Amino acid sequence: MLIHQQRGSALLAALVIVLVLGLFGGAFVALTTSETGMAASYRDGVAAEYLAEAGALYARVKLKTDKSFRTLTDSDAPTLLPAVTKNTGAITGTYTVSVTRYANNPLKREIVSTGTVGSAKRVMRVVLNLAPLEGYFTQELLPIVQYGLFSNGVMSFDNGVIVGNPSYPANIRSNATITIKNNAVVYGNVTSGSTVNYGTTRPTGTILQNQPALMFPDISGYSTLYRQYASAVYNTSYTISGTYALNGGFYYVNGDLTIANNTILSGAGLFYVTGKVILNNNIRNGKILILAVGDIIVNNGAQMDTAMLITKSNIIIDQNSVVNGGAYAGGTITMGNARLTYDNALMSLFATYNDKGKVESYRNY
Repeated sequence: MLIHQQRGSALLAALVIVLVLGLFGGAFVALTTSETGMAASYRDGVAAEYLAEAGALYARVKLKTDKSFRTLTDSDAPTLLPAVTKNTGAITGTYTVSVTRYANNPLKREIVSTGTVGSAKRVMRVVLNLAPLEGYFTQELLPIVQYGLFSNGVMSFDNGVIVGNPSYPANIRSNATITIKNNAVVYGNVTSGSTVNYGTTRPTGTILQNQPALMFPDISGYSTLYRQYASAVYNTSYTISGTYALNGGFYYVNGDLTIANNTILSGAGLFYVTGKVILNNNIRNGKILILAVGDIIVNNGAQMDTAMLITKSNIIIDQNSVVNGGAYAGGTITMGNARLTYDNALMSLFATYNDKGKVESYRNY
């Protein structure tokens, strides 16, 4: 009888042990499953966040490089970009992006990008502060400012003109005829949409004739935007004299701009001028970028240390003047006994105004 009782107790103990082991095993399986699910959820969440960032970056690049898209998004109604699906093999996800004008400001955009992977979803909100010139320089002016001189009309150099130098050649281009006469010297390549005529001194680089025309942008089409967001607006013709600090400003002149004799400019600045620009004798300047609708005239003895001169009309660089930078005309360029030097490093002047698309704030949730 005692033996049977001992066998029953052992059986009961074995059943209890099996039950306990089963509970531990079930708990372990449940824990493993839960951790696997948590790991997958975390992985999908991270992937969704990366997708949201990718969508926001795509919208920023499109705003910078696509002027029509930038114009389209200047609205209170969201502009939706086509959804994009990414597949890395193990993970498939999608991002969707909307872009809206922010706070009724034409120079701000709100980007909302949503990344989705499985059941995980992440949303990134970016407020982007655009620059007035962003997309304009990058898309329309860069093809021509790669040259030291560019004109849509005839380009003419007379006696004593020196363009470029042996260390820093200045390639020049015109959509029309280029005439180099009376011992004028061009260090660099010469490209013409018509013919290139030169006298006793041949340009040092390659001469290309009858080339396709490059488009010169319509500077006047940006007048309203420039006026609205200029740091200073002059409603009539304006004259600068003495010592003048540019301080990185963006100046709008509704009329003519004259920089008087013996003026010293310091710092960097941009001028948009609806009329003509007259740069007089003995000017010394910092970094200056001039966009004009009328003619730009660089008078006898002016010395532009670092300057980009861009006009819808004509450029005249007169006797003994020196321009260290570049000149770009929708009309003609005429130089007489003057000098222009060009260095690719001067393109940093454009960077001052070109890449101002900054993230003002962002939120990822």
